[in-house]
Amino acid sequence: CGAPPMCGQACGSGCGCCACGEGQRQGALVCHGGCWASTDGGMSVTGDASPDALPPDARPGACVAVLESSTRNPASRWFDLQIVAEGFQPYDGAVARALVTSSDGDIGVAEAPISGGTFTFFLPKAVTDYASIAIYIDRDRDNACTVGEPTWSRNAGVIAPNTGLDIATNRVVSAIRLPLDKCNDCLYWQPHPLAVGANYPYCLTGTAYDLSKPVSCPQ
Repeated sequence: CGAPPMCGQACGSGCGCCACGEGQRQGALVCHGGCWASTDGGMSVTGDASPDALPPDARPGACVAVLESSTRNPASRWFDLQIVAEGFQPYDGAVARALVTSSDGDIGVAEAPISGGTFTFFLPKAVTDYASIAIYIDRDRDNACTVGEPTWSRNAGVIAPNTGLDIATNRVVSAIRLPLDKCNDCLYWQPHPLAVGANYPYCLTGTAYDLSKPVSCPQ
């Protein structure tokens, strides 16, 4: 059989393609569902892929939802977002939550139990230019960030697609692997907060969204 294909791309081998091992890494690629997905630490726009090609975390208790605001700007560019997380073994059994917020007021939310130090989220049409992405360990299961809960965040900046790719069918990939100081391809992620004080509360994101406000994830 031929080499495993990129997720969302057809097998180019006449004798069929082998499947890679779940979680296996090859350079900037990680195996998910038997195919390769990019794990560029920046907000990279990767090849033609659909939510069916890269499903959300299927673990019991997992949930993904994109809550669109009535103020969403139809002129904004919206991308599917994949978050690939590794190295979270110290938090095995706890629930990881991801919130994606933008100046338009949209909120993407995902949650899943951490197992084997890993979790993966796929949020359709959840990220736009200058969006903020945050992950926190919801130890008390109150659907909100609480002071002292481990939290990481990053800003998307301007999302620039690779030459020749159709923006409408692409997804944005961001990897996070702990410890961050040992992860060369996820330098854009930062432990949160970078500063604490009256003007910068612990649970405030780069888009000034307050993660301490409870946001449930509809099952």
